Amino acid sequence: PLHQPALFDRNDGVVAPRRRVWHGRIGEALLALEATPDPDAVAYHLNRANDPRAVDWLMRAGERAQRAFAWQTAADRFETALALLERADTGLNERGWLRVRIAMLRRFEDPVAGIVDLEQAERLGRETDDPALTAYARFHQGMLRCQCDDFRQGIADEEAGIAMLDALS
Repeated sequence: PLHQPALFDRNDGVVAPRRRVWHGRIGEALLALEATPDPDAVAYHLNRANDPRAVDWLMRAGERAQRAFAWQTAADRFETALALLERADTGLNERGWLRVRIAMLRRFEDPVAGIVDLEQAERLGRETDDPALTAYARFHQGMLRCQCDDFRQGIADEEAGIAMLDALS
């Protein structure tokens, strides 16, 4: 038989559709456990199975990591969830809030990338008519701009974000 690299993983020799089925079965088995399953394990297998429930489990895994102050892991889980939502072209509002979370988790590592994420989050907030998302994204842009020594724009963004937050009921 001819070798088709696109259908096979590196060295395991398992055809991709079969591998997805196996991951789906493992994910289902984990979900069927009486004890609360490990969100990272469930997320991994559902994601490998191309199951849309992976987004929810990635969020759970990210939230657990964030509570444990494992910010890198939390940001990684949220970024994977964001990529799945973007690939499916769904969850515009959820994507905006994920961008805020990612920017805040990575604010010391890469504040410039955080500003870009927050600008996109603000745009999504306006697009989905979510004034809280718009306000938080603007305020945090200001915080990160100040962190990058752009105090004039940073303070202006923080003031605009605070005004938007004050306007919320």
